[in-house]
Amino acid sequence: MWHRGAIIYRRSYSTYGKVDILESLSISNFLTIKNARMRLQRINIFIGPQAQGKSIISKLIYYFKEFPLDVFDSALEAHDKRQFDSANKDKFEKIFPAYAWEKNAFLIVYDNKDYAIFIENERVGAKFKFSITYTGSISKALAAGRKLVKADRDVDFGSDMGVRNRPNTTGLVRQAVASVLSGDSKFSRLEQTIYIPAGRSFFANLQKSLFSFISSNIPIDFFLKEFGSIYENTRDSAFLRQASRGRPKSVDKTVEDLICGTYVYEKGQDWILGARGRIGLSHSSSGQQEVLPMAIVLSTWPYLSSKAFLRSFVIEEPEAHLFPIAQGQVVSLIAAAYNAEINHGDFVITTHSPYILTAFNNLIQADNAVRAFAGHDASDVYQVIPAEQHIRYEDISAYMVLDGAVTSIMDDEYQLIQADAIDGASEYFSTRFEKLIELEANATATYERDFLI
Repeated sequence: MWHRGAIIYRRSYSTYGKVDILESLSISNFLTIKNARMRLQRINIFIGPQAQGKSIISKLIYYFKEFPLDVFDSALEAHDKRQFDSANKDKFEKIFPAYAWEKNAFLIVYDNKDYAIFIENERVGAKFKFSITYTGSISKALAAGRKLVKADRDVDFGSDMGVRNRPNTTGLVRQAVASVLSGDSKFSRLEQTIYIPAGRSFFANLQKSLFSFISSNIPIDFFLKEFGSIYENTRDSAFLRQASRGRPKSVDKTVEDLICGTYVYEKGQDWILGARGRIGLSHSSSGQQEVLPMAIVLSTWPYLSSKAFLRSFVIEEPEAHLFPIAQGQVVSLIAAAYNAEINHGDFVITTHSPYILTAFNNLIQADNAVRAFAGHDASDVYQVIPAEQHIRYEDISAYMVLDGAVTSIMDDEYQLIQADAIDGASEYFSTRFEKLIELEANATATYERDFLI
């Protein structure tokens, strides 16, 4: 048996004296991850070679962060606990097909102070027993929401209008679920997590067919379909106008730099207006196809004012098909979203690129530099990196994912991501290069001497 109480993180105080609500994730023997214990902050970066488990971790975080929203959806449908549990198992198996793990014992524990969730595949004799269990507050939240829905149905018995079409009831159910799960009777927002998958260029060739794609029953990756729905909503002109009202002008400039032009959605197609005219996204460069869907989502959703939701993001391979400077611009876009005053969501990033870590370090160091001014004029810092891109060291975690283990690469002494983790790839190539230079020099000296003899 696994010891479920093995990982418990308590509330801790930051240097600013505010209470940080810490999340933790523990994974034991699930797929490629053998043993991992992580504290999750507002920004969480996972770096490492391919096929090591970065996406496994990011998908698990998505699954757990969406749990309160799943409680809300089940409550609106008046589902009981048995139906809720069945839906959660189905969703887990859509993300992680059972054939990959059903014959192995594992335990996954998520804890965020207010509730904990346990996913276990326990060996029982010659067989395995799969279960998803959770602490009592989740059951209480579901019951509180169902109670309101049932009361609404009793009052309007015979009405054809569903509960989802009754904004007052929907809002009350959301507040009931959110307040139980947060322990705060005044808290009414649920966390919506937007997963931005790798392979975003896939959507460049759908264009007018995107709605048909997301509405179909074609078996396809869970996250591509989820993102397709988000992307379709994002392209709406009214949506884009609303988001632009709360967005810093610097974000518009960053997006234009990334896509090498201005984004236009017209007659069901994405266009980029550049210096040489207009080009359809399906005929643009691979870098533009990969970055545009991500840039449009990151420059809109964090800036939408909502009493119902705060929005978090999981971003796979933000560096895909991009030059190193452009990779830094993507990090600036993420940092601006992190600093959006109306959102306060979290960010999970998986990457292969040391340039992404370097870019984050620049933004952390900008905040470190401002603190060093101790309240005095820090305008020189803001001229280098604007305030809306600064990142607090206390708000970030970074992990190396390698050989089944997950290791923190944060440097508490220097308040940065460890330089060794960033320089590792460069060191690999420079060591080989220096060896080749040495061999060349030795060979030149040898054969020149032979020639003289």
